[in-house]
Amino acid sequence: MKNASLLKLKIYIGCLSLIFSTQAMPYSLGDIELSNYEFNRYVKPQLISISQDYQSLLLQVNPQVSGSKPFFNIYRDLIRLKLDLEKYCLRKDVNLECQETMEKTLKTVRRGLPFLQKELAFTEQEKVEPNIMLEAFNSQAKFFNSFSALEMKTQNIYYLYLARTDIKTRIKDLTKEIEVSFIIFNDYILKSTDKKFYTEFKAFWSDFIKPVLLLILPHNDQDLFVQKINDFNLRLNFLNVVLTKRNHPITKQTKTLVTIIHNRWNNILKVTLKRQR
Repeated sequence: MKNASLLKLKIYIGCLSLIFSTQAMPYSLGDIELSNYEFNRYVKPQLISISQDYQSLLLQVNPQVSGSKPFFNIYRDLIRLKLDLEKYCLRKDVNLECQETMEKTLKTVRRGLPFLQKELAFTEQEKVEPNIMLEAFNSQAKFFNSFSALEMKTQNIYYLYLARTDIKTRIKDLTKEIEVSFIIFNDYILKSTDKKFYTEFKAFWSDFIKPVLLLILPHNDQDLFVQKINDFNLRLNFLNVVLTKRNHPITKQTKTLVTIIHNRWNNILKVTLKRQR
């Protein structure tokens, strides 16, 4: 038994060594040659696809959270509307664009209300420790409360706007609340995750998906992408190791999806790095 454990450790260390020696090597600014056109034409679409694949990966590994699937798209739309709120509703003048954006934001939030009744659906076959299940249900309750509060705040600000009340400060609070609610939602999803994969899913969310969805894509921030390329590379490769190189059984469908994510990232590197051309 001891020899078997030692062999597993050596194999895992070997996998990590392979990653660090090949795909996770640190890149310097001198290694990068990325035009604005290439960033917008090739890198951003692949980042969008990776974030969508990450969503599918979570749902495949954790089918018990499938009832919350609509919120991924709801938050995607809210993050986009958040920029419009800042663009139109922080202006001094009363404008139609602000009203339309407020209406769209309220409508988008309300799309999620019917799904707040969906409970986590652990199957009888799943062996989940009571404390882990309790943590998952508590994190879901926190998310439900956060989303309900977001809906109420959005509605109140919209009514204040219609009454021609100055809402600039409240708009700033609302845009922050959208981000906070988005983070709480992802925390709930992660705390409902199979604990074998929790650490790397959490790291991948924090160091890859979160900056991509909240900063790089909405703000078209090419400089931040370049700045974080090593972090992104490291996290994606670690996730690949955890899901495919350890003795944790995963479905063929999940393994295929991990491969697709990895290939998308390699395509990004081919466009971004001089040495890959």
